[in-house]
Amino acid sequence: MRRLTFIARGGNIELAYDQSVDMIAPGPVVSGVDPSDDGARLHAAMSGVGPADGAPSFWYELRDADGNVLLQQAADDPIRSSVEVFSEQEGATMSRASAPTDEQVFTVLLPEIDEARVVRLMRAPATGDRDVGLAAATVPDAAQVVASFDLEIA
Repeated sequence: MRRLTFIARGGNIELAYDQSVDMIAPGPVVSGVDPSDDGARLHAAMSGVGPADGAPSFWYELRDADGNVLLQQAADDPIRSSVEVFSEQEGATMSRASAPTDEQVFTVLLPEIDEARVVRLMRAPATGDRDVGLAAATVPDAAQVVASFDLEIA
């Protein structure tokens, strides 16, 4: 497995660490994606992972030197715009507050794939449409590349 640690600061994301770790991959993972299927396999494999309609709103991609997708893995969006705040008052409900924007650190575990040269953080466009994750997964131009990094070759 490959553990990638990212730091988000003021709208910029950097790949801070790229480490090899000896462990089993957490699911769900879709590998060997066929670019000719227009993302249908990705959507089918990720059903139930993302928003209520089952389409992913955020995912990671590993790509080879030619830009071909080797793996896509759905995930919760690690860049938080808000956080849950719990009151100490009895009977009070949880509320949301703006997330700190100075620095956020997050990690992802991805399988080691020898041909992988690039990792991309991908997001479905922000709209009110609940089907936007499906649209982004099936229409490559509809997805937003949040960040892209060259990987170290082991």
